[in-house]
Amino acid sequence: MREKVRASAILAAMIWQVPAMADNMSTDERLDQMEQGLRDMEQRLSDQDAAIKVKDRQIADLKESQSGGWMSGVEVGALVELEASRTWEDMAEDASDLNLATIELSIGAQVSDWVSANLLLLAEDVDESDGDFSVDEATITLGNIESYPFYFTGGRMVIPFGVFETHMVSDPLTLEMAETKDTAALIGFEKAGFSATAYLFNGSTAKAGDDDSIDNGGATVAYTWENNDASLSVGASYINDISESDGISDAIGTTLVDEVAAYGLYLNSAIGSYSVIAEYVAASDSFDFSELAHNDAGAKPSTWNLEAGYSFNLANYESTIAIGYQGTKEAADLDMPEDRLSLGLSVGLADNTSLNLEWAHDQAYTGGNDSDTVTAQLAVEF
Repeated sequence: MREKVRASAILAAMIWQVPAMADNMSTDERLDQMEQGLRDMEQRLSDQDAAIKVKDRQIADLKESQSGGWMSGVEVGALVELEASRTWEDMAEDASDLNLATIELSIGAQVSDWVSANLLLLAEDVDESDGDFSVDEATITLGNIESYPFYFTGGRMVIPFGVFETHMVSDPLTLEMAETKDTAALIGFEKAGFSATAYLFNGSTAKAGDDDSIDNGGATVAYTWENNDASLSVGASYINDISESDGISDAIGTTLVDEVAAYGLYLNSAIGSYSVIAEYVAASDSFDFSELAHNDAGAKPSTWNLEAGYSFNLANYESTIAIGYQGTKEAADLDMPEDRLSLGLSVGLADNTSLNLEWAHDQAYTGGNDSDTVTAQLAVEF
């Protein structure tokens, strides 16, 4: 189209100029004049082409800025949880509290098709911590599982030992004993519902005399299946030293007699309105008596969580009611109950807003105090 416009313009110039020059110029002069006119016209067309290219680039830049560009791959979220609780404890005064339990800020960025990053800042028990945020997670992931099943993730993360799902307000005992956070390097695989990871990290605990080195690690395997209103997820995990978990390292310190490996198993299932959560975590050997004791011997702690939930409409609000039974063995020195029975109710008041209620009865080990706690939580996620 542009070549047709150029040809038409040249022809028009020739027709316009020839009669005016015929009377006063020789043939050579007229040809020179025409050639000069053609050159001038070509220059003007070239300038117009350059201007059009600049405008095209400006339009493309504008469209990209309006669609967000790479910023369109950034997701920002937050979670705020306000809790009110009352506890009745044997041989102790009743206690009540109103607490801003959780403030969570998250940023996820899909930087390119093969690179993503995640940042999670967390403040818990804000009244006691003065609202100080800690870096709960900060990771970089290289990979695209839609194109290739393997990926790499590195950074501070919740080590993938255990799953710790729950219907309740309070954290499950499995999480209290086994959750581990550290800076790690992880290789993962995910395809057709199957997934597996293997990871390494340094850790904060070590045997006396050992070098400060990357000598901790573990692995997970899992399978997830979904079909219409039914789903199933099962998996197993292993870690070479459960003393790296927050719950155990806080109790025994950072210097060990020996490492104690642990394993975990879980099953999460849902059929229609019904759901089941089951998880078991256990040390595979005993701790030294000087570190963690039970009945005049080294403790071999374990914990489990079993919950059943039912979802329904309560006055047109989406709701879930759940019952849970949890327990521990050989965990008295970890300041954990021997058994916990709990009931929970969650009501979705509005989009991303829920009211959650929980009653929990903790049965202590011999010599401890049983307790009952009622908690109401208002949670908003955006």
